[in-house]
Amino acid sequence: MKKLFLLIVALSLITAGAAEATTRYVSPSGSGTTCSDGTPCSLTQGLSVTAAGDTLYLKAGTYATGLQNPIPSGLSSSQPTILAGKPGDVATIRPTAGSTSNIILLNSNRSNITFRNLTIDGINLTTAAERTGFRTNSTTVITNLVIEDLDVKNINGTAIVLGDAIDGCTVRRNKLHDGSGTTVAISNGGLYHRAKNCVVEYNEIYGIPEYPVTIRSDMGGGTGNIYRYNIIRNSSTLIALDSGLRAINISQANNVFHNNLIYGNLSRGIQVTAGYSGNKI
Repeated sequence: MKKLFLLIVALSLITAGAAEATTRYVSPSGSGTTCSDGTPCSLTQGLSVTAAGDTLYLKAGTYATGLQNPIPSGLSSSQPTILAGKPGDVATIRPTAGSTSNIILLNSNRSNITFRNLTIDGINLTTAAERTGFRTNSTTVITNLVIEDLDVKNINGTAIVLGDAIDGCTVRRNKLHDGSGTTVAISNGGLYHRAKNCVVEYNEIYGIPEYPVTIRSDMGGGTGNIYRYNIIRNSSTLIALDSGLRAINISQANNVFHNNLIYGNLSRGIQVTAGYSGNKI
């Protein structure tokens, strides 16, 4: 009987912990502290009260700001903290000129976090040589990162940069397109992937001036990844300036590539740098 009682208590605690997660809503014109679908609060307010395992939905509209470490770690891989556009809405994060270099920046350690259904637009960020839509620093430790259903566009730099210290991520169903750089002096990339043990799938990358996908690392990342069912098309348009451009540039070992569709890139499709073994294409 005592064991049964302890089991019931333990299950009650687990259920209570799971129930504590909250879903909130924000909008560009939101105010107050209710943060409900009918009465959304501001993005600043919503982020300030988001706790582990919560979901924060951005309702339709344009949010003129960048975001640095916007959400805390989740409770587990099955109960992550989520920052997402409300299903069916187009929530656009479009900072004003000169306000930031990285539209979403993660430079603090995190685990079990998800970013979903957001439009990241760098159209106003055109003055610096290096801009990113979504970036994690090389030494920032992140596990169980999910990036899905993002529309990242008009970046005068690189759409998504994933640092070496990421171990385990999923990048799926994103559109990375229409980079605005015009010279090879600028890193005009789609996905600059230095993470390890990730799955990159069902993404569409197009209209990127320089390198649509780059896999490399200086610190032990860029390995153990699977790239599948991606479409990489109509990119690498700077061939007149650099004949070495390629759709997928592999400068790390032990990755797997299968069922990717690569066309119309006006340069090399896939190139593996000499000395990196164990890649399967």
